[in-house]
Amino acid sequence: ALAEAAAKDLGQSSITFNDLLIHRDKLTEDFSAKIKEGLKKAGVAENADFRIALNENGEIDVMSNHPDKEKIKKFFKENPDLAKDYQHIEALNQLEQSRKTQNYNLNSSYTPGKFTSMASAMIQQSPTTMAITAGGNLASILQGGGLYARA
Repeated sequence: ALAEAAAKDLGQSSITFNDLLIHRDKLTEDFSAKIKEGLKKAGVAENADFRIALNENGEIDVMSNHPDKEKIKKFFKENPDLAKDYQHIEALNQLEQSRKTQNYNLNSSYTPGKFTSMASAMIQQSPTTMAITAGGNLASILQGGGLYARA
């Protein structure tokens, strides 16, 4: 489904791994902006550190010792589409890590269907966490595949 979405967004019938990276970067930028804007509206301090992870129900769990923890939890509960966005970004991160490991060419072109079958073999469904501040900037990838963000 990710390859099909990327091909549709890019207006192409075939895509490359590089196209998927471009798509991932756009999703990440949009995800970050939604978090930053939403938490600001919710009155969360910009320096509020927290981690998110998907639970077994596909919902976002928040881990934090910050006084605004309840506001952050409420924000993610009221915005369940962010869990889907997070899943997509993580799947694309895992696909890129697998591409590097298996030495697939960054610019080889595939149909979305071929990408889907390749991705199902390449992506491991392992839990990841994302460390964030209310500023919503995504800074680097954690060892587990999660994203780290800091204001």
